[in-house]
Amino acid sequence: MKAGFNKGDASNFFLYFSLPLIIVFVLIFVAWYLIFQVLNHVFSFEKINIFLECEKVNIDIGEDLYDYLHEISSEDYKVKELNIYAYSSSDSSIGEYYQAFGTNADILILSRQDLIDTDEYIDDNFLEFSSDLKSYLPVLSNDFNFEYFDYNGKSYALKIYDSKDEEYSSQLGFNTWLEFETDEQGEKIDEEYYLLINLYSDNIYPVIETSYSSNAFLTLNYIFNRFSFIGGSV
Repeated sequence: MKAGFNKGDASNFFLYFSLPLIIVFVLIFVAWYLIFQVLNHVFSFEKINIFLECEKVNIDIGEDLYDYLHEISSEDYKVKELNIYAYSSSDSSIGEYYQAFGTNADILILSRQDLIDTDEYIDDNFLEFSSDLKSYLPVLSNDFNFEYFDYNGKSYALKIYDSKDEEYSSQLGFNTWLEFETDEQGEKIDEEYYLLINLYSDNIYPVIETSYSSNAFLTLNYIFNRFSFIGGSV
């Protein structure tokens, strides 16, 4: 006698074959997702992060700087992303912002007070302004009395603004790009600000040979050439 095909058999059939099909589709989706993530992932040597401690940014250089870096950076380490984080030192959350964005920034501008408060860590976290480093920043070879923040006899930060020295600040030109701290009446607060370079940046080759690109130096040369009145060239 010929056996019939009942609903229970159909259910068992679909249960038996549907689960492997679902697993296959999930694996295919995950594989394509991972491939997409890898293809679109921006590595640390393909991005520049800048952390600024200032009252506000007067001139938004983001688009122009990105276009410049994307064009001039090498094909192997082409800049694909630029992030500029700017926060006031008077912001009650400045410490949290620094932990979130400053610790991994390639280039930073911090107040002198910040450097004094954490000077015992400065040589472990920031690049020394050695003669080797200065050779990649032509503006620093000019006959100008640059001032630095020193620790244990070595310079780790370049002063780029001094509220008590308008001539010095104007020559560096950072006070054109950025506006630094003022009080409630709009008067300048007595403070100095310094430029630092992250010792662990992947964009400071060949000063640090384990790094990958020289994109941090390209970034700084762009900024100096755009705003500084001292001179130097990319």
